[in-house]
Amino acid sequence: MRRCSGSGGVLAAPLAALLLAASRPVVAQPAQVAQPDAASHGAASPDEASTTKARELFSEGSERARRGDWSQALAAFERSAALRPHPVTTYNIGYCERALGRYTRARKRLGEALAENAAHGGVELPEDLARAAKGYLAELERQIARAVVSVSPEGAAVSVDGRPLERAVMDGPRPVLWACTRDLGPAEVAPAATFELHLDPGTHVFVVSMAGYPDSVITKSFDAGSEANVVLTLSAPPPAPTPTPAVGPESEANAPAPSSRLPLYVALGVAGAGLATGLVSGAIAIGIKNEGVSRYPQAYTPADVSTAGFIVGGAGAAFAAIYWWTSVRGADSAPPRTDPGRVAVVPWVGAASAGVAGEF
Repeated sequence: MRRCSGSGGVLAAPLAALLLAASRPVVAQPAQVAQPDAASHGAASPDEASTTKARELFSEGSERARRGDWSQALAAFERSAALRPHPVTTYNIGYCERALGRYTRARKRLGEALAENAAHGGVELPEDLARAAKGYLAELERQIARAVVSVSPEGAAVSVDGRPLERAVMDGPRPVLWACTRDLGPAEVAPAATFELHLDPGTHVFVVSMAGYPDSVITKSFDAGSEANVVLTLSAPPPAPTPTPAVGPESEANAPAPSSRLPLYVALGVAGAGLATGLVSGAIAIGIKNEGVSRYPQAYTPADVSTAGFIVGGAGAAFAAIYWWTSVRGADSAPPRTDPGRVAVVPWVGAASAGVAGEF
């Protein structure tokens, strides 16, 4: 897997062969490294210490390049450029990137070297190095992969290998962006729903993100000089939870009181049991009395039980009727109550009597 931050790559020709051929230097020690002239790194600089350090780092980069240590050579050239920018240093940075197989970064740096040289009148980059830079750029164009990327939903942020994309060309039928040419950082919103992306050949990891959506991670491989279509889509966000209506004192006052039918059923049960007891006990008392006057005393008890049963049954029936009228029927059909009044009905049974009591 080739990542933007990876190292390694194949040179167009081995370094040893270049040295033996004594060809024009392209990034190595004096026999092979492009170096700024003495005047450009000389006493004309306002900061002599920085200039001296930049020259030391440039020499270090040249020596490491001569040994083929391209990563360390690149680091030395970049530190030199930070202290004392020069088109030759930029050229050498681009050459190191090319040697490491980071083609988009190499193309960017070599293009910058030519642009810097042109800005200074075309005199700081030797003609043969300028010609070599143009040749490498043509070679890199054939190696870089291209993809037409579609992003959904529009406005999502995209990163490749943990780096935001770099805008290269914004005019034309669609924007052109480069991958892996910027430092590590968060994803940035794509400039359009469809754009062209230039990448190094190899495997890359795309991350698409947007507020309210889970991130989407896609891994895709590209061959050198290939063209492909890439669709980056975010999954639909989970549905938002339904808000629970707020319950406050005012809403509680206006809400209808819940109606429970359990007391109604209990009262009907008591009424039924009382009436049944009254009927059975009454029948027993009448039967005993029919046996003769001598049996009358024995009929008193079932007669009293029958009376009590009818009383309890009547009380239960009365309670059921009142409760249904005031509670169940009122809760089912009446508008919500707005007054704090209440209704309470309680049955009572005594030793020789029964009834219902109510409070309004």
